[in-house]
Amino acid sequence: MNFSKYVKNNALRIFATKVDINELIAFLQSNTCITKLSLQCFVIGKEGAKALASLTHLTELNFRVNNIGDEGAKALANGNLKNLTKLNLSCNRIGDKGAKALAEGNLKNLTRLDLSGNDFGEDGKEALSHNFKDSTFINLSYVISIDIQSKFMNALADLQEVIDSGQPSSELSEVQQISPSHSLSSLHSNDSDISSSQCR
Repeated sequence: MNFSKYVKNNALRIFATKVDINELIAFLQSNTCITKLSLQCFVIGKEGAKALASLTHLTELNFRVNNIGDEGAKALANGNLKNLTKLNLSCNRIGDKGAKALAEGNLKNLTRLDLSGNDFGEDGKEALSHNFKDSTFINLSYVISIDIQSKFMNALADLQEVIDSGQPSSELSEVQQISPSHSLSSLHSNDSDISSSQCR
């Protein structure tokens, strides 16, 4: 496969195309100027995630919709991706075990994390809030309820932007539990029925 045709500047992006993981790793290892990797929509799976977890030069990784599950998440967390600052693992069937592994692993330089559309609950949230205190962006759309979300945001003092799924206005009181001293500047509540008069 000619991976060069998928490269633009310092990024390699492949969408919904099967790849030979060993060939891809060899290509990336010989082209360390590529620091951003996007493999979306059933390109790699959990075995691919395991194989790619050793690429130390990557700073941005997008594995959206690859069904890596807890096993793949654990591999990424415990791999050698120590320079990673942005990670998108949305829609990957990651549960509490995978979320906890991501929180407790080697990904200490992450500032932007997208775990939307996964399957973890309060245990996963608790681990993430304790270990990603320097994160400035989090996307947990369609993952956790807004009462858990407000506790999560208060635990991350540097958080500046949050994306969450829409919640009924009956849960507005939970939004108001966010600390007024928080650095949050942007909260996206998709499909919410909260009116402008309720936002203060």
